[in-house]
Amino acid sequence: MTEPITTTKTTEVIDDDAPRRQTRVLVVDDDDDGLYILKLLLSKMKYEVHTAKDGEEALQKAEALVPDIILLDVMMPKLNGFEVCKRVKATPEGQYIPIILLTAKSELMSKIEGLDCGADEYLTKPYDMSELTARIRSMLRIKNLNDSLRNANKQLEELSVTDELTRLYNRRYINKKLEDEFRRAQRYKRPLSCLMFDADHFKAVNDTYGHKFGDLVLKEISAIIQETVRLVDICGRFGGEEFIALLPDTDVDNALILGERIRKKVEMHEFKDENHSIHKTISIGISSVPDDLIKDEFQMVEWSDKALYHAKNSGRNKVILYSELDEFKEFKAR
Repeated sequence: MTEPITTTKTTEVIDDDAPRRQTRVLVVDDDDDGLYILKLLLSKMKYEVHTAKDGEEALQKAEALVPDIILLDVMMPKLNGFEVCKRVKATPEGQYIPIILLTAKSELMSKIEGLDCGADEYLTKPYDMSELTARIRSMLRIKNLNDSLRNANKQLEELSVTDELTRLYNRRYINKKLEDEFRRAQRYKRPLSCLMFDADHFKAVNDTYGHKFGDLVLKEISAIIQETVRLVDICGRFGGEEFIALLPDTDVDNALILGERIRKKVEMHEFKDENHSIHKTISIGISSVPDDLIKDEFQMVEWSDKALYHAKNSGRNKVILYSELDEFKEFKAR
């Protein structure tokens, strides 16, 4: 239930450092008068204010809206504020939302319980509005810093697994995913295919048109591969002008269809800048499991690479399956 709120002059309530973008606030209270007062005053501060009248509604809106901050009354029907706080903080998004508990309970144990549930601040009613808005500003500053730190960490993580030129995964990440996907395919007895790509006569591109244009060719080949595969497929730059794609739950026949689709797209594509315009081709080698001859992810890459080598030595601009190789047939015949 809501206790009287002590207000100060409006000029003291207005936040001089109001955020440039509208901040989303969720106010939870079972008292209509309390909700009305808080919504009115917070709206004057240019916040986007949403309200809930009980714990269940609060959980629903917290999930749907992902507010920047929650003002949460403790004494409510259905679910009290402690339980709501605990549940919000247990969610992936909610763990980062600051929560200020508002309650008439001033006992130390009640404050301890609230903080143990994950609340970031605890304000006893009746509270002064200027103090509440100061605490809101403080919590939002901390949240903004935490958000910036998490975004920076996410960017660093992405950089650590991404090839700088092509924006595909780098070889270190691909090696890890190779191991993971191969084990998953074995465990669940599901197919997995591996495609190795190589740009044909790529050295001549660098020698003739320069490395800048060569980089453009690599980036556009990468884009063609990425836009052609499925979202679940894993594509990377394996080194130089060589690329790799891992296709979970894809047998050799479907891998061949995809390989041909990519090969044709590259063949038809015009690589151009303000000074040059050329057409290029790629060669592709494919291996796939389950297969008795492929015992681990290293052999899988090895057979794809051998098929790729054969494609390049037999005329380029083609897709070769590992099962077409004489070496493979000899192993099978033993």
